[in-house]
Amino acid sequence: MIDSDGYIKMVNFCFAKQVKNKTYTLCGTPEYMAPEIILRKGYDEGVDFWATGVLIWECETGETPFADKESSDITKIFQNILRSPIFPPQGVDQDVIDILIGNSESTGLLNRNTKKRLGNLSRGAGDIIDQPYFAMYDFAALLCKGIEAPYKPVVDGSGIDQRSFDRSIDDEPQIETYWGDISIFAGF
Repeated sequence: MIDSDGYIKMVNFCFAKQVKNKTYTLCGTPEYMAPEIILRKGYDEGVDFWATGVLIWECETGETPFADKESSDITKIFQNILRSPIFPPQGVDQDVIDILIGNSESTGLLNRNTKKRLGNLSRGAGDIIDQPYFAMYDFAALLCKGIEAPYKPVVDGSGIDQRSFDRSIDDEPQIETYWGDISIFAGF
């Protein structure tokens, strides 16, 4: 998603959960699920690093690495995630391959071994940020919104850019207002 200032926010509308240590819930978009979710071994934020790898792959190639291109069968997608060899995507720069799969000096985001997955190592997300793939970004400035966004949406009074939605179609039920604790959304 893009916030009102034009900055990208990664979200998953399938299911989200706040986890303090480890969880065992089978949830998420199938093609983005890490092996440890499928195997119900218990997982932590390492699954987010895996999903980031799948997202980078999809942005760079136009398809996800574990898709069942014939029928979109979830069982086949899970089998691909767990067992299919992960070959470098075709037609991408070496920096893309290095962050996804790794090289002789480092591991990648799509490492099935959680202890060796990029992002799960001693420096955490710092290992990801330091990858050549992200060399052109000043993350400190980005976090402070100090880099001008290339696109800033036009938002209405609701804070939403609704120009691309057909207002004549009303086939969805009315969305109720959430009255619970919104502190977890601070800064969004």
